[in-house]
Amino acid sequence: MLTMIDEAVSGPSMPAGTLTVPESWLTAREIIRRRVLHEVDAHNAALADGDGVSFVGLVQPTDTESRLNAQLKTRQDGTRRLVDAEKQYQAAVRAFERNGFLMFVGGRQVEELDEVVEFAGDAEVSFLKLIALVGG
Repeated sequence: MLTMIDEAVSGPSMPAGTLTVPESWLTAREIIRRRVLHEVDAHNAALADGDGVSFVGLVQPTDTESRLNAQLKTRQDGTRRLVDAEKQYQAAVRAFERNGFLMFVGGRQVEELDEVVEFAGDAEVSFLKLIALVGG
């Protein structure tokens, strides 16, 4: 089990969810991918259930996407406009590469996306956000 924690230089730590991971190691890129997919899936499921919740995740949709989603909450066919998981993942990768956030696993900083991170049993993964992460 990986416990995700969001931290910011200007505020308190916030729990960001948990991921069940059968492996004993993953790359940083894969941890980010699984976290983002989990967040987007949860958000899109809430929308499908009729909840008009705002997206809260590692990175936020761009201002343009947010405005469009607010204006066009439903499409012409009546379905809700969903957050695009692949766009969110790519934004999170760009943010990591530009030092928009730092990642720590078990208190150790992970510096490269393809760095292999080993963990035994449950582990805490902290994401220290250094800048606003709208659109990555």
